[in-house]
Amino acid sequence: MSGRSPPATRGSELCTGDAIHGPSTGERKTDVFAFIDDHSRAIVGHRFGLAEDTVRLAAALRPALPARRDRGRACRSHGGRRPAPMMTGMNGTAADALMYTWFFLAILSAVYVAYDAFTRNPELTVMKWGWVLVTLYIGPVGAALYVLSCKEPRPGTHERFTAPLWKQGLGSTIHCVAGDATGIMVAAVVASLLDLQPWADALLEYAVGFGFGLLVFQALFMRDMLGGRYTTAVRSTVFAEWLSINCVMGAMVAVNVIVRSHVPGARDVADVRFWATFALAVLAGLAFAYPVNVWLVANHLKHGMGTVRALGAGGATLPASAPEPISMDAMAMPEPDVTGEQKAAMATLTIVFLASGVFLAALFGHLA
Repeated sequence: MSGRSPPATRGSELCTGDAIHGPSTGERKTDVFAFIDDHSRAIVGHRFGLAEDTVRLAAALRPALPARRDRGRACRSHGGRRPAPMMTGMNGTAADALMYTWFFLAILSAVYVAYDAFTRNPELTVMKWGWVLVTLYIGPVGAALYVLSCKEPRPGTHERFTAPLWKQGLGSTIHCVAGDATGIMVAAVVASLLDLQPWADALLEYAVGFGFGLLVFQALFMRDMLGGRYTTAVRSTVFAEWLSINCVMGAMVAVNVIVRSHVPGARDVADVRFWATFALAVLAGLAFAYPVNVWLVANHLKHGMGTVRALGAGGATLPASAPEPISMDAMAMPEPDVTGEQKAAMATLTIVFLASGVFLAALFGHLA
């Protein structure tokens, strides 16, 4: 055959890859991507998929690359062409080492926040868990935000320390993202295991993230502070949660789809790149949800950060040496001071932001 490279003289020296149509599943066809070692003829990497694209080809290629690569070794696609640089450039051990280091720091940060929040900080219990979860997702950034905005600097000063609007808004955002991102993470894992299309993955993440954030982190955990009835708590928080999830998901869908479309392994739940992409998306969601949460807190549509000495419900038992309790009225949320037109305007902005995230995902990634 003219143009064919000379046969390999040893294993892992050269491999050839191609994609063929596999069995049909219902009304959908499948494709199988495989790389064959040119010397031993062994299949050294393979992956089934529901579409022909570079993401699945790269997922099949990764295990085909030798653990100890030499510059003279290569894998080629059918026809003798080498794969695109993007497919091989992200397989280096340096990137993996950085990601594993980051996750190690994330675990240490979450342990620190958990210890301080549950033993020293008079924050509401739901907010303690919120800080721990968000720090687990975004690592040292979460721990830094906790120290700067929530950690009580001296005994008895938490109410005064967390009073500024920017801290109240950040607490509201942490509460929101902790619930939304946890639901989104569960949906993303399920979507990866089912190999859903990116658009179906995004819809599932939005639905589960909104449902978990509203029904669990908002209504269930804040029920006692919102009258004691679960249905009342749902009605009281659904608007604020909807605005927040639009901003969180607008940022996360853009990051997730674009990165997963171009980085091999980022769609595979067993790959460290999947979790690195999720962490980056959560950080983006936190940043872009912050302005709307500041607006919600400023207009008394949502609680910011509270203290069990003032709010009582949902908090941990204080030690006997705690300062004299403060009246609940000191930190109670006043009646909303916002018009229907203002609510509609803010809702419109969050919808536009969500649509912009979807547009960017479709423009720079493989959404459809």
